[in-house]
Amino acid sequence: MGNKSVRVIAGAMVVAGWAGYAAAQNASEIKIVLPEQPANLEPCGTIITNVGQILSRNVVEPLTIIDPKSGQPTSGLATEWKQTDPNTWQLKLREGVKFQDGAAFNAEAVKFSIERMTGGKLTCSNIAKFGNAKLTVTPIDDLTVEIKSDTPQPILPTLLSVVMIVSPNTPADKAVNDPVGTGPFKLSSFTPQTVVLEAFDGYWGEKPAIARASYVWRPESSIRAAMVETGEADLTPSIAIQDCHQSGNGLRLSELGDDSDPHRCRVRSARRRADSQGAEPCDRLGWSCAAFRRGRAACFADGCHRHQRS
Repeated sequence: MGNKSVRVIAGAMVVAGWAGYAAAQNASEIKIVLPEQPANLEPCGTIITNVGQILSRNVVEPLTIIDPKSGQPTSGLATEWKQTDPNTWQLKLREGVKFQDGAAFNAEAVKFSIERMTGGKLTCSNIAKFGNAKLTVTPIDDLTVEIKSDTPQPILPTLLSVVMIVSPNTPADKAVNDPVGTGPFKLSSFTPQTVVLEAFDGYWGEKPAIARASYVWRPESSIRAAMVETGEADLTPSIAIQDCHQSGNGLRLSELGDDSDPHRCRVRSARRRADSQGAEPCDRLGWSCAAFRRGRAACFADGCHRHQRS
């Protein structure tokens, strides 16, 4: 894959997130082994680690993205926002965005997604971030939306980072396992054994260098470490400290001290290097101990670094 930037989410990683990332620039596919099977693939539950590590910013995207260094909201599917009174915010939406099913991303789609999240017709873990607030969404024009709360919401742009926007063709009254979003990857398959994502050719942003990402799950840390070491998997977001220390030369190991956002992991701009110097910075943090095959890069809060085992 040369110097193309990689957009793969490994999972709790924000892999969505914010957790740590790994880059596989020399292959069109990457295989990730997770600690547990996702309960479902409902975008309204991305704050749950085993869901968000697959979906967040891979398949579905939020209105805002929290910068891991500053903690401030930055542009996602919303590019600008302003508070017009203590209870009301107005957002400008990104132009030229399509959902993976061809539907247009616009103010009506945002209204649909927020009302689906807050409507009470399906279990939605993400709504917990809003407490008891009641939200009213009003499209102003095709790319402008007003969000009014029944109580003052000074940090609404921050809260909107958990609002995953789904296609208006998504059922409004039941959870789904076939999510359709605007992200760089679309769902190819979901079985009891694996989840497979494939690159979305119509993605509005930087095109992913990885064409296919597959997720499997194994609860035993030692097995996950062995899979990475032998090449059966490319990376895992979490292994026990003893497996870090006892692994052979097939692993590059990174211990991270910040799991403030353990449910997302995405590789955005780590690049493969022939030497052991740092790669380009990336925007995710969060694996407590991540194992990568040689030739991969580990992503930290302050950038991506290659690690040489002693």
